[in-house]
Amino acid sequence: EYAKKITLALNVRGVINIQLVLSNNRLYVTGISCNLMHNIPFICKATGLRSIELATRCMLGEKLADMGYEGGLNLANNLYAVRVPVFSFDKLRGTDTQLGSEMKSTGEVLGLAKNFEDALLKGLIASGVRIKRSGGVLVTVRNSDKQEAIPVAEKFAQLDFNLYATAGTAKTLNANHVPSSSIRKIHEDSPHILDLINSNKVVYVISTSEKAENAHGDDGKIRRRALEKQIPTFTTLETASALAGCLKKKRSLEDIELIDITKI
Repeated sequence: EYAKKITLALNVRGVINIQLVLSNNRLYVTGISCNLMHNIPFICKATGLRSIELATRCMLGEKLADMGYEGGLNLANNLYAVRVPVFSFDKLRGTDTQLGSEMKSTGEVLGLAKNFEDALLKGLIASGVRIKRSGGVLVTVRNSDKQEAIPVAEKFAQLDFNLYATAGTAKTLNANHVPSSSIRKIHEDSPHILDLINSNKVVYVISTSEKAENAHGDDGKIRRRALEKQIPTFTTLETASALAGCLKKKRSLEDIELIDITKI
């Protein structure tokens, strides 16, 4: 609805890319552009819709209705499509893997399946994430995320992962009946959090920071060491929670139907 109003107000014909952010139940427009963004190929492959051709014909004066299309999303294929970013942090020294508003990805992959969990699993594996179904999960989150981290950590605990957390996070988790082992911070005596990462006991890291800090801060060092050890690191609780949902289904690529995108 909002996209339609914006497009009509700007009198745009063809391709328009509108970036929206939902925060505290308020919708914000963060950017509008009329150039071909990288999400256009994703939409074309996910829906089978010839978006570029249709947009070009609209620019030349034709109407969607005359071409046999209506407004709204094209959901005829009943598939779930997940776009997973690909990063090159391992090739960039001194960078922090904490994500923010600026774009840090250097590519992306498409996961396509008949349900969300399978589509996400495909995308994560294709992006290079090493899927592990047992081991330790290190949780270190900012104060504002501690309550939200409880159900996420609980999902991993229910899947028999061992939880490790920094003191503040461990206190919150244990107080809410999510068992976790408290780990010393970097500046404290060994064994501390970097020693734990080096021990190969951790298979996933969930790390959020109060703000975008440089890679030399404690959180940055934790994420960097995890990167060097090729341990998947999630800097948003939403992604970590979605991964736990995938693991709960206990499916591998061999169990998931292969989708031919040329036949969508």
